[in-house]
Amino acid sequence: MDNATTPTDEQVERVTRAIWPEIGTDYTYDEAVARANGLPDDDATQAHHQGAIEYAKALARAALSAMQPSPAEAIPRNIINALGELPDGEWVTQTGCSFRRIGKAYGGADGEVLHALNQQSDGHPDLSWTERQCDAICDIINTLRAIAGEDGQ
Repeated sequence: MDNATTPTDEQVERVTRAIWPEIGTDYTYDEAVARANGLPDDDATQAHHQGAIEYAKALARAALSAMQPSPAEAIPRNIINALGELPDGEWVTQTGCSFRRIGKAYGGADGEVLHALNQQSDGHPDLSWTERQCDAICDIINTLRAIAGEDGQ
């Protein structure tokens, strides 16, 4: 569906037509619509058909809404797994002292999410993350690019 919470009018109409025989009326859906619009019945009959149509549409909307994935279900499994490898919390870019790093927005140490460092063993530059954490962020970015239709090049 186009919107994760609201079915389109076309979807509601299609499902309403599909469930109409279960509503228990003697009229086809098209006949009920004509009668609800005043042809050729009195006001009470017209109101009855309008009510039946609205009831069927409410059932259709409920069915379509129930079929929507929850926000968590809409996230690809590999992204959820990759997020489990990364530090929790909201991240922000931190600047100062002539270098950039990533830290938590609220509380925590400066640059605790990701920062540059020099390896003690050989003095070469490195990142504070493990290889598994680096792989996780690459997987997230690559998956989001694939979803967006980008090839990353």
